Parts: sequence; structure tokens; C-alpha cells
Amino acid sequence: MWRFTRENKHFSSYVYKARSRVPQRWKSSGKVLAVRREDASVWERRAPIAPHHVKQLTKEGVKVLVQPSNRRAYPMQAYISAGAIIQEDISEAPVIIGVKQVPIDSLLPNKTYCFFSHTIKAQEANMPMLDCILERNIRLIDYEKLVDSKGQRVVAFGKFAGVAGIINILHGLGLRLLALGHHTPFMVTKIYLSLLKTLKHEF
Repeated sequence: MWRFTRENKHFSSYVYKARSRVPQRWKSSGKVLAVRREDASVWERRAPIAPHHVKQLTKEGVKVLVQPSNRRAYPMQAYISAGAIIQEDISEAPVIIGVKQVPIDSLLPNKTYCFFSHTIKAQEANMPMLDCILERNIRLIDYEKLVDSKGQRVVAFGKFAGVAGIINILHGLGLRLLALGHHTPFMVTKIYLSLLKTLKHEF
């Protein structure tokens, strides 16, 4: 997501001047961006941008609001140190970014939202959300539809998302089989150590 916004300067035009009064301590160009708390799943720890992205944005005069969350991979203090403002109310921001789909009750009207909506293939479970987006005059920028000149997606999960998924599936299978009275190698945590070492080496 960050690479796309950096390479496509016109994307910043979606961040309009906020009408709310800005505290005097805040030196802003009038542009406001909000990072919403992920609530589609209790296991979700990802964030659309990291603290060092926030630091770059604030340096360029963008006011960044971050909804508080103790599940996010990055601690709230890291965002504060980067220049973000932690607060529950993000209605001031015309552009709100996240990772996964947004619950209907949390969709604010007349905003621009950026997230994986999982509606491109007409996924039935998310059609009510899409209907709500249309009804509330919301502009949706779906990461899945951001492509380069060759039609290749520029915002996508890497191979390690698949590795993490496999680990979760195997461990979940082990738990299920254990509940049925079967002991399997999937319950032995050291089976995943080589995968974990690979991840650490790559990062």
C-alpha cells in the first residue's frame, strides 16, 4: 500500500482539507488520514501502514489519526513517537485506511475507504457491506484492484502469508484431532521451528 501511494502522487489528492480545528501544536497542511482499528477478526494484528510511514507522512504535513488497539502488531507508542494522534473518533479524516473489510455499523458516510473488501468476486457474505457503501455515498478503493501498467496487483500478500496460513491450518488440525483423541505430530511446536527460522532470516 505504501509503495503504491509513494509512486502515485495523485493518490494524495484524496486526502482533502479537514474542516475541524487543528490544535496549535500541530503543524499540518490541512490533510488528514486515519488508520482504523481492525475488528473483522480478534486474531487480526496487521496494520495498513507502519510507524515509519506515519513519520514520513507527518513530515510532509499530513495529520495522521490512529484508532487505539492493543492487538496491532505495532504498539501505540510507536505511532505516537512517529507523530500520530491516537484517538477513537476518526470522523475528521476524509480518507480512512485499513486492512480487512469494515463492519457495516462502523462505515462513516461520505468518506473514502481503502481496504480489502472481498467483494470483487461478488462474495455473498460481503454484499450487505457493499450495499451499505453505495447507500452512504462512500468511495471504496479496494487494494485488490490497484494494478500496474501490466495489470499486476501492486498491493498483495506475500508468500509468507501463505506460510503463516499453512502453520495455522496444521496446528488447528492438530487441535481438532487431539479433541477426538488422536495425538499427531501437528501438536509438536518444534515442527514449525524451521519455518519460523526461515521467516526471521528473510525479514
